[in-house]
Amino acid sequence: MTSLKSIKSPIRMLKGKGPLVAQTGLTRDQRRYQSNPKRRWYSLPEWFALRRRVLKRDNYTCQRTGVLLVGGKNAPDSPIVHHKTPHRFQWYLFIDENNCEAVSKEWHDKQGQLEDIAHGASHHAQPKQKPNKIKRSHRL
Repeated sequence: MTSLKSIKSPIRMLKGKGPLVAQTGLTRDQRRYQSNPKRRWYSLPEWFALRRRVLKRDNYTCQRTGVLLVGGKNAPDSPIVHHKTPHRFQWYLFIDENNCEAVSKEWHDKQGQLEDIAHGASHHAQPKQKPNKIKRSHRL
Protein backbone atom coordinates (compact mmCIF):
# COMPACT_ATOMS: atom_id res chain seq x y z
CA MET A 1 0.00 0.00 0.00
CA THR A 2 1.29 3.47 -0.90
CA SER A 3 1.80 5.92 1.92
CA LEU A 4 -0.01 9.25 1.78
CA LYS A 5 3.28 11.15 1.83
CA SER A 6 4.38 9.59 -1.45
CA ILE A 7 1.26 10.71 -3.35
CA LYS A 8 1.80 14.08 -5.00
CA SER A 9 -1.01 16.59 -4.79
CA PRO A 10 -2.27 18.08 -8.06
CA ILE A 11 -2.43 21.42 -6.26
CA ARG A 12 0.58 23.09 -4.72
CA MET A 13 1.17 26.14 -2.59
CA LEU A 14 3.44 28.75 -4.14
CA LYS A 15 5.28 31.01 -1.72
CA GLY A 16 4.21 34.62 -2.03
CA LYS A 17 1.59 33.83 -4.67
CA GLY A 18 -1.39 33.80 -2.31
CA PRO A 19 -3.81 30.89 -2.00
CA LEU A 20 -3.60 27.55 -3.72
CA VAL A 21 -2.51 27.68 -7.34
CA ALA A 22 -3.05 24.83 -9.79
CA GLN A 23 0.00 23.11 -11.23
CA THR A 24 -0.29 25.31 -14.30
CA GLY A 25 1.12 28.08 -12.10
CA LEU A 26 -1.67 30.47 -13.14
CA THR A 27 -3.74 32.34 -10.61
CA ARG A 28 -7.52 32.60 -10.96
CA ASP A 29 -7.19 36.12 -12.39
CA GLN A 30 -4.61 35.00 -14.95
CA ARG A 31 -6.90 32.19 -16.12
CA ARG A 32 -9.83 34.64 -16.35
CA TYR A 33 -7.75 37.10 -18.39
CA GLN A 34 -6.76 34.33 -20.80
CA SER A 35 -10.36 33.24 -21.30
CA ASN A 36 -11.55 36.82 -21.96
CA PRO A 37 -8.82 39.15 -23.27
CA LYS A 38 -10.95 42.28 -22.65
CA ARG A 39 -10.56 41.64 -18.91
CA ARG A 40 -7.04 42.93 -19.41
CA TRP A 41 -8.58 46.40 -19.49
CA TYR A 42 -8.54 46.16 -15.69
CA SER A 43 -4.73 46.03 -15.74
CA LEU A 44 -4.24 49.09 -17.99
CA PRO A 45 -2.68 52.29 -16.60
CA GLU A 46 -5.81 54.20 -17.67
CA TRP A 47 -7.94 52.00 -15.41
CA PHE A 48 -5.61 52.40 -12.42
CA ALA A 49 -5.60 56.19 -12.86
CA LEU A 50 -9.41 56.28 -13.17
CA ARG A 51 -9.81 54.00 -10.15
CA ARG A 52 -7.56 56.24 -8.06
CA ARG A 53 -9.49 59.39 -9.13
CA VAL A 54 -12.89 57.82 -8.35
CA LEU A 55 -11.81 56.58 -4.90
CA LYS A 56 -10.35 59.99 -4.09
CA ARG A 57 -13.45 61.80 -5.41
CA ASP A 58 -15.73 59.59 -3.27
CA ASN A 59 -13.47 59.99 -0.20
CA TYR A 60 -12.91 56.22 0.07
CA THR A 61 -16.54 55.85 1.19
CA CYS A 62 -19.04 53.34 -0.21
CA GLN A 63 -21.60 55.36 -2.15
CA ARG A 64 -24.31 52.77 -1.47
CA THR A 65 -23.81 52.00 2.24
CA GLY A 66 -21.63 54.79 3.63
CA VAL A 67 -18.97 52.34 4.89
CA LEU A 68 -15.41 53.68 5.02
CA LEU A 69 -13.32 51.70 2.50
CA VAL A 70 -10.17 50.83 4.44
CA GLY A 71 -9.96 47.03 4.12
CA GLY A 72 -7.32 44.90 2.46
CA LYS A 73 -7.69 42.94 -0.77
CA ASN A 74 -10.48 40.53 0.21
CA ALA A 75 -11.93 42.32 3.24
CA PRO A 76 -15.64 43.21 3.15
CA ASP A 77 -14.73 46.90 3.42
CA SER A 78 -12.09 46.90 0.68
CA PRO A 79 -12.57 49.50 -2.07
CA ILE A 80 -14.11 48.48 -5.40
CA VAL A 81 -14.83 50.82 -8.29
CA HIS A 82 -18.21 49.81 -9.71
CA HIS A 83 -19.64 50.78 -13.10
CA LYS A 84 -23.14 52.21 -12.57
CA THR A 85 -24.11 51.31 -16.11
CA PRO A 86 -22.51 47.99 -17.05
CA HIS A 87 -19.90 48.67 -19.71
CA ARG A 88 -20.23 45.34 -21.54
CA PHE A 89 -16.65 45.99 -22.67
CA GLN A 90 -17.51 49.22 -24.47
CA TRP A 91 -14.51 51.48 -23.94
CA TYR A 92 -16.41 54.76 -23.60
CA LEU A 93 -18.52 53.33 -20.73
CA PHE A 94 -15.56 51.56 -19.19
CA ILE A 95 -13.40 54.67 -18.91
CA ASP A 96 -16.17 57.21 -18.09
CA GLU A 97 -15.48 58.64 -14.62
CA ASN A 98 -19.15 59.66 -14.21
CA ASN A 99 -20.16 56.04 -14.75
CA CYS A 100 -18.03 54.85 -11.82
CA GLU A 101 -18.58 54.90 -8.07
CA ALA A 102 -16.70 53.65 -5.03
CA VAL A 103 -18.39 50.74 -3.27
CA SER A 104 -17.41 48.13 -0.70
CA LYS A 105 -16.43 44.63 -1.78
CA GLU A 106 -19.28 43.27 0.34
CA TRP A 107 -21.87 45.43 -1.45
CA HIS A 108 -20.35 44.74 -4.87
CA ASP A 109 -20.27 40.97 -4.41
CA LYS A 110 -23.94 40.90 -3.38
CA GLN A 111 -26.01 43.81 -4.65
CA GLY A 112 -23.70 45.02 -7.42
CA GLN A 113 -23.68 41.69 -9.17
CA LEU A 114 -27.47 41.47 -8.87
CA GLU A 115 -27.77 44.88 -10.55
CA ASP A 116 -25.48 43.77 -13.37
CA ILE A 117 -27.54 40.63 -13.90
CA ALA A 118 -30.74 42.73 -13.91
CA HIS A 119 -29.15 44.83 -16.68
CA GLY A 120 -28.25 41.60 -18.46
CA ALA A 121 -24.58 42.48 -18.44
CA SER A 122 -22.87 40.37 -15.82
CA HIS A 123 -19.70 38.66 -16.90
CA HIS A 124 -20.94 35.78 -14.73
CA ALA A 125 -24.24 35.42 -16.55
CA GLN A 126 -23.95 33.24 -19.59
CA PRO A 127 -26.37 33.87 -22.46
CA LYS A 128 -28.97 31.16 -22.64
CA GLN A 129 -29.06 29.36 -25.93
CA LYS A 130 -31.88 27.23 -27.12
CA PRO A 131 -30.79 23.72 -27.96
CA ASN A 132 -30.73 23.01 -31.66
CA LYS A 133 -33.50 20.60 -32.48
CA ILE A 134 -33.01 18.66 -35.62
CA LYS A 135 -36.23 17.62 -37.25
CA ARG A 136 -35.89 14.25 -38.83
CA SER A 137 -38.42 12.84 -41.19
CA HIS A 138 -39.32 9.24 -40.79
CA ARG A 139 -39.10 7.23 -43.96
CA LEU A 140 -41.45 4.37 -44.51
